[in-house]
Amino acid sequence: MTAYWSRETWTWSGLATGNLTVTTTFEADGHGLDPAGNDVTYPAVPGERASTTVTVSNTAVTIAAAKSSVITGTGTTLTVTEANPVRPR
Repeated sequence: MTAYWSRETWTWSGLATGNLTVTTTFEADGHGLDPAGNDVTYPAVPGERASTTVTVSNTAVTIAAAKSSVITGTGTTLTVTEANPVRPR
């Protein structure tokens, strides 16, 4: 059975714009009401908080699409290339 919650809101604030230059942790706190109208919010409900950490390195990443435009219902191939600069010894 799949549960669908109504009136749930996720609020994001303090998000970095542009390229990240330092390791950054993003946190999201969920807030909403369950079907009975009870508040479902962190910290009372620990599962309503999620976080992820983005570790910044010197990796250069490029993404190239095989097609310059894609029509709805079709697809394309994305090629992701990474390059890690060699550190001087």
